[in-house]
Amino acid sequence: MENTDELKSNGKFAVKGESKKPILGFVAIAAVFLVIGVLAGGFFVPQAGLVSLPTASGNALDSGNSAAVAEKTMKYLNDNFFSRQGAEAKLSSIKEEFGMYNVAFDVYKETVLQGSMNVYVSKDGKDALVASQVLELDTPVPEQPVQPAEELKCEDVTKASLAEAKMEAFIVSNCPFGLQAQRVLAPVAKLLGNNIVVRYIGSVENGKVISMHGEAEATENLRQICIREEQKDLYWPYVECYIKEGNTDACLVEAKVDKTGLDSCMADPLKGVKYAQEDFDLATKYAVGGSPTLVLNGVSASEFAFATAKGIDSANARSPDNFKNLLCCGISDQPDSCNTKLAEEGVATGFSTTGAGTGSGGSCS
Repeated sequence: MENTDELKSNGKFAVKGESKKPILGFVAIAAVFLVIGVLAGGFFVPQAGLVSLPTASGNALDSGNSAAVAEKTMKYLNDNFFSRQGAEAKLSSIKEEFGMYNVAFDVYKETVLQGSMNVYVSKDGKDALVASQVLELDTPVPEQPVQPAEELKCEDVTKASLAEAKMEAFIVSNCPFGLQAQRVLAPVAKLLGNNIVVRYIGSVENGKVISMHGEAEATENLRQICIREEQKDLYWPYVECYIKEGNTDACLVEAKVDKTGLDSCMADPLKGVKYAQEDFDLATKYAVGGSPTLVLNGVSASEFAFATAKGIDSANARSPDNFKNLLCCGISDQPDSCNTKLAEEGVATGFSTTGAGTGSGGSCS
């Protein structure tokens, strides 16, 4: 950015070796605004194309031009990108840099933070620099209809016998969407519990379990792994309690978990850490990305379109009935329980005492 060949002295932008060009077509812009966290429910977050430099510390807004530029930039990004996908960009800071404004912002879906980003804007508030492209903030981006995902049919799913079929859901325990997946799977497990395994994403460093959201989450991952492996019948009773408020102590009592056995498992590297490493190795084998990721009969399921058809353009992608249908499509000799109708409504993300929610897609990665 400091190369004088790349910046005009008046604070406007120029791509090195080219003249400033008007706004590009939607398809070209979409190629720059890369997609992350795409699951059923279709949530797209522009991230990788935005200039990624350290954001300004504090909120450097003033009552003059920077405040007006910040407001205009946020409105443009929300109107043309984020609002169309059920998200909202909120200003975090604005700082003068390289003769321009470095506008930093956070992106939320409902109340869940999806990422922090920043973009450079000319001081007159007319242009924004995104990767090597210049967007004119007075020119709206035409809205394109979302192309439906290729619909895979039930017969396309890799089959296994009832005794061998397995849906593996890879999560981390304090991810809002991992909690959502457990909430969806709990009623399915009452029908087909022998065919469902919740696994955990992380790593082992110096004999210690590591997780993406820190030590507390890593400890809870290990706790749930130990209950799953050594007190199997108590796994879902514990989880169904935990996903309400995250109250570990109360849930261990409610589920009647043997705490002595649990503590022994968590402290013994030949037990808890060994079990955890097996999960992490499988996550690597299946190239698991975010929490949650579904794997059915050893094949990444990606919440097949046929199983989440109601969620592609609505809020009910992740519902118990959809996940049950997906699992049953992987069973060659389907039991009668596959005909049981479960709730078709989506469930809440994060901790929730009611469990009701939009069921929208998303992930922690």
